[in-house]
Amino acid sequence: MKKLIILMLLGIFMLSCGNNNTKRIRYVCSCKEKKEVQKFITKNILKANNYSDEEMEDVIEQLEETGIKIICHQEITDQNRAKIKLDSCSNYYEFY
Repeated sequence: MKKLIILMLLGIFMLSCGNNNTKRIRYVCSCKEKKEVQKFITKNILKANNYSDEEMEDVIEQLEETGIKIICHQEITDQNRAKIKLDSCSNYYEFY
């Protein structure tokens, strides 16, 4: 019984120890990189189409995410910051 209680307490302790790192990796697409992502989607849309009855929205969304991860650059930012300073046509993306 004592072993079970110790194992339970140890398990709870291990699960409660989280990473308090407030840094987060975000993908930032400049204007030029956004155009490259659009070209990537256009180039690969026919290859990604499985010609089934399923909707293409999911395929396009996945192609966009893949293009962003391949083409756009990464920035490590503070998680508590609301926004990254960007120019007018740049965006940042987070994927979980």
